Amino acid sequence: MLALAAGVLGFAVNIFNPAVFGGTGVVFGGCFAMMVAFSRGPWWGLLAAAIASSRTLLVWGHPLGIILYSLEAVVVGGLSTRRGWHPLHADVLFWTLIGFPLGLASTLAYSELAFPGYWAIAIKLPTNGLLVALIAFAAGEILERHMPALFGPRSAPSASLRLILFQRFGILATLPIAALGLYVGHAFDVQQRDEASAEIANAALDTAEDVSAHLNEHCRAIGTAAKLFEISAESATVSLAAQLEAVRNQYPGFLTLVVASERGDILASATDQPSRIALTSATVNVSDRDYFKQAVATKQLFVSDVFLGRGLGRELIVAISAPVLDRDGRVRLVVEGSLNLKRMAYEIGQTHSTNTRDLIVTDRHNRIVCSTGALANPAMTSFAKNSLFFAARTAVGATFLHDQPHVGLAHPERQLAARSRVPGYDWEVYLQEPVWRSQRQIAVFYFTLLLGSAAAVGAALLLASGTATVVTQPLQHLVESAHVLVQASPSPTPPVFDAGRAPAEIAQLSRDIHTAALRLNQNNVALKHSNTELRNLTKTLDQKIQERTAELQAARILAESGNRAKSEFLASMSHELRTPLNVILGNASLLEEGILGPLADRQNESVRGIDESGRHLLSLINDILDLSKVEAGMLDLDYSEFAATEVCDASLRLIDATARKKHLIIETDYSAASGAILVADARRLKQILLNLLSNAVKFTPAGGRISVRVAANSDHGVIDFSVADTGPGIPLELQRKLFRPFVQIDSRLSREFNGTGLGLALVKQLADLHGGSVRLVSEPGQGSVFTVSLPLPRETASPVPFLRTAQTAAATSISGCPRILIAEDHETNIAVLRAYFSSQSCEPTFARDGIEAIECAFATRPHIILMDVQMPRMDGLEAIKRLRGDPRTAEIPIICLTALAMADDKERCLNAGANDYLCKPINFRLLTTTINRLVTLLATNT
Repeated sequence: MLALAAGVLGFAVNIFNPAVFGGTGVVFGGCFAMMVAFSRGPWWGLLAAAIASSRTLLVWGHPLGIILYSLEAVVVGGLSTRRGWHPLHADVLFWTLIGFPLGLASTLAYSELAFPGYWAIAIKLPTNGLLVALIAFAAGEILERHMPALFGPRSAPSASLRLILFQRFGILATLPIAALGLYVGHAFDVQQRDEASAEIANAALDTAEDVSAHLNEHCRAIGTAAKLFEISAESATVSLAAQLEAVRNQYPGFLTLVVASERGDILASATDQPSRIALTSATVNVSDRDYFKQAVATKQLFVSDVFLGRGLGRELIVAISAPVLDRDGRVRLVVEGSLNLKRMAYEIGQTHSTNTRDLIVTDRHNRIVCSTGALANPAMTSFAKNSLFFAARTAVGATFLHDQPHVGLAHPERQLAARSRVPGYDWEVYLQEPVWRSQRQIAVFYFTLLLGSAAAVGAALLLASGTATVVTQPLQHLVESAHVLVQASPSPTPPVFDAGRAPAEIAQLSRDIHTAALRLNQNNVALKHSNTELRNLTKTLDQKIQERTAELQAARILAESGNRAKSEFLASMSHELRTPLNVILGNASLLEEGILGPLADRQNESVRGIDESGRHLLSLINDILDLSKVEAGMLDLDYSEFAATEVCDASLRLIDATARKKHLIIETDYSAASGAILVADARRLKQILLNLLSNAVKFTPAGGRISVRVAANSDHGVIDFSVADTGPGIPLELQRKLFRPFVQIDSRLSREFNGTGLGLALVKQLADLHGGSVRLVSEPGQGSVFTVSLPLPRETASPVPFLRTAQTAAATSISGCPRILIAEDHETNIAVLRAYFSSQSCEPTFARDGIEAIECAFATRPHIILMDVQMPRMDGLEAIKRLRGDPRTAEIPIICLTALAMADDKERCLNAGANDYLCKPINFRLLTTTINRLVTLLATNT
């Protein structure tokens, strides 16, 4: 039963086999089987080892592991239990004379194993076996003291102190080194494999881009030549030939260049060799060729499939043709270039990505265009699906392993390969390199570890031997002295020891032992009394601990309840405030844009006041929510890489209108941070700058000046954003109050400037979250300068070039009059939405709850659905899940329009299946842009 349990436990532990060399893992389940072999004998050990190591047969499909580990249990168990050998000595003997030679011969004979896998397995088996035996021996020594029933009777005499120290020093030295080496080796192996995979994947991608760039460059050359011929309407044949020759000289990748008439007669040609036959004869006609027919039929640039040239040699080419049109749009000429793929293959093979790797490039018909190294195959042959390489490949962009056979060698070699698609063309690039290239460093690491381990273990054993000598000699004198005490009851007078027979330290130790025994007898009574008092005190203390624990538990529950109540209150208040705000701002937007009819000037002014006040209230709600999230530690930053000056410009655009009303002069200075890249939360940085700029506009008198300066300080690794104004300034004694929430310097009832005092508190909290800081320099009458410092990326402490990307402008009208389904239960919101969509010439369908929305979606099949979340009968999230679960509505874009604005509300909506999330109050321009984008995407996909 013990052997069966040890085998099953070992089988379970063997599930965890961390890779230490190229995927070759070590297993530790055999230690249970070896403990059985050491204690119960060879046959019980054989049973446990066979069960534990059977997993290697199931996973690997080869019996070598189960054979060697079972044989190890038999041999080592027999020598240790029946012949009295030390278990570790027997295990070393087995792997030296039997295990390693047998394992090496078996792996070399197993021809399906690839290099370097068979060497890794041959070395791993004895190393793993010795390590497992060492763990089993150490664990057995510990367990035997606590569970002696698990071990059989020991016939061997007790070991001497010298041998015990020698063994344990050796184990203490070997096991930590082995564990650390395997852990570091595992991490190093994973790192090397990941780096090699990333490198070859990037190399395949670079090679694919090189192929695409080569093809695109020559396509542009043909298109440019066609445009030039269109400009020169009546060119002579000699002029055409000269222009073709000029193009071919500039682009030597073309094998030939020809110009044909609209009937297919060749008018001029240019070749890469003067000895080639000139194709200027009128008897040569290309009207039957695909590249000519496609250019004439489509009047567009055409790129043919790969084929072997017919007229000018038997080179592998791609024909690129373009029509030359007259003023009436009729085809007047056709320009065709035969792109020499042999030259392209040569140029690609010389790149850093391919000159040390094997390469195959295939066209869209899976035919080989070029190949190198071990993957060399004749051009235009099919990249057969039954080949080992093709069968092992995975998705585009992923890396995979496969075994490459070698002619004349019994074993294949393990290769790391990657596949990438050529952008713009249905071609594919395959790269491979030997796995040994990256694993060689791991092998060097293990060899170095072996030498270092041998030195460390040797030093530990020498130290053990010296320690045993130092300890055992005087200890023998102490044993003799103690033996005198145990012969009879200790006498009041300690025995006198001859200084010549025992060291002074041992004699003194013996006298102290005798005195301690006498005092121990005297203290027993007092100790019993103390134990009784201690037990009583323990009972009382235990009761007090239980009471205090109950109090703390109640306090924790109360605190958690308060925190939940606070979150629920904020979520409820946010929703309840946003719902009427949506109606206010929505109607104000409809009135301001004239959708509900023209307004007088005073009415427009009132509407703008309503809109500004509503948006001010929305800003206060958002600030309160953000501040609450920061204080609760629930605000997560969305880090991304962006240009620092881009965020400044975006923030300035938001306060531009207000600044113009006050005739303020705004200055910017980006010279010290031109092109600087920042890794931060762009939205939160924009919020920081907007708060500072809004305060500057508010407190700067009309006609004043506001300055924005950005400077990258590479010495300190930070970038500074400074906002300066010419306002009244702030006294030093009042500056400490600025960054506290709900606190303003002017707290009088009749203060000149309104506000809640949340803006600067948020600025400081958000800067702290980024690992930055906020500084203020101000004097009364001299204005103020607020500076926010954020850390620069460590790898780019100095400015680097930044590629600007075009920003998509907000749309002002809905394109195409799509069918829109709106799920909304608030009648006032329905009225606002109906008025807006009516102005866009759309007639949306309205549903008052989730069930009605599902029924309308099945009946009308809308192009897009706008879904509220909180509705009667069925909420919006459940409705979205059901729509996504039905094939009829699974692909319809859904936008959540909700007043829920807490941290996880957007994630809940997107997880339910929504395509986008917009928070109320609704920004109609953003809503229009989102609808256009999703409807266009749906049309493209279908």
